[in-house]
Amino acid sequence: MTAKIKQVQRREEVSAKKQAGGLNKSGVAGQNPAYIDRVLYLQRTVGNRKVAALISSGNLQAGFDKGKSKYADFILTGGDVLQRQEGGQPVRTGPECTPAPGIPNTDCGAYARNSWWLPLFYVNNATCACRETPNEPTANCVRKFLQDRLAAAPFWLKAAAVAQKPLEIVNPVEYQAFVQAFLTPQIYRDHVDAYRNCCCPSGPAPYPAWIGVTSVPLPCPVVGASIRQFGSCHGTPGTW
Repeated sequence: MTAKIKQVQRREEVSAKKQAGGLNKSGVAGQNPAYIDRVLYLQRTVGNRKVAALISSGNLQAGFDKGKSKYADFILTGGDVLQRQEGGQPVRTGPECTPAPGIPNTDCGAYARNSWWLPLFYVNNATCACRETPNEPTANCVRKFLQDRLAAAPFWLKAAAVAQKPLEIVNPVEYQAFVQAFLTPQIYRDHVDAYRNCCCPSGPAPYPAWIGVTSVPLPCPVVGASIRQFGSCHGTPGTW
């Protein structure tokens, strides 16, 4: 009898969570974005453990100090300083350039899987961008490059982002200050590198556009149109 009651309670809890809204299983924001329960749960569990480990090791402050300097350089120079400092390759374009193998626009779940530390508005927009770009060599290459970079994001940055997660709901202004200081520069940098390494003659949208990408959720068709207009890989507005 006790086991039966527990099963019923569990079904009710699952149903309540589904009705609460938030990101759906495809990573796009639902009509009722009630994210707070999920955000606070993740922050109390995974996030707290990671942050505690970094604090005890002394690596968190070192990561912040290094990150501030690198991201400031990147914003001021459009990525050229970091490209030289870290041994980046020159822009790869021209008929002799062959994009690395990529992934199709049906493989877009990485952003939802990383919603425990990424801004949820960015999860929405990045998932839409992944879906709306075409299945062709350069787009597939960019898609895979970005998801690989996401998986390789510095541990200190993920931990710091998790520590800020509760503010996404309770203090959006303070949360956005963190996002724009640390996460948006990293996201922009990853896109610059993706275009350069995947044979795109042109680059992504200018940096100011990425402030909106990480702070304003958009419908997928709008995201796709914006990429084609302002971030055309081949430099032809209106097409990829």
